[in-house]
Amino acid sequence: SIISADVPKERIVVGESFTVSLNMRSNLEGENNATLRVTSNGEPLGEAPVILKGMEQELDIAISLDERGLHELCFEIEVDGDTLAENNKYHTYVNLSAFDNLLVIERREGEGSPLTALLKDRFNVTDMSISLDVDKIPRTIEELAEYEQVVLVNMAYSDMPAGFEELLNQFVYDLGGGLF
Repeated sequence: SIISADVPKERIVVGESFTVSLNMRSNLEGENNATLRVTSNGEPLGEAPVILKGMEQELDIAISLDERGLHELCFEIEVDGDTLAENNKYHTYVNLSAFDNLLVIERREGEGSPLTALLKDRFNVTDMSISLDVDKIPRTIEELAEYEQVVLVNMAYSDMPAGFEELLNQFVYDLGGGLF
């Protein structure tokens, strides 16, 4: 039977491998061949042969998930001759949040260029200048919600379009967006 599945406490990143530690116990004597199947949201991630040793044991499994959002991970072990199959399935959940879309708003054109150049290798960066792109700056929470992070470069309160500070407040406190 599967007793527990310990997922990492730190942030899990889309596309990067993380380790889940399964704690298992067999009610059968000696060593027994078993098959472990792993699914995410009902879709197979893989299966592998496992040897159950008739005692409590731990097994580390490397998993990689390619989509952000909530994932229901299901671990199922199948053993011939098992008389207690009710505990052979274990469900746990992980949430993969990705911070891919960044909005960099600068006071004057080019002030954020060094930062944008650094970030473009890892993120989808949209760079806007208050002096040139004031009409393109998000005006609604729906428009701002297309980004996970907003970076203000050399911005004063008086530089922001009317109502933008309230929009940023809602973005951070209600939607959990990042502001730097």
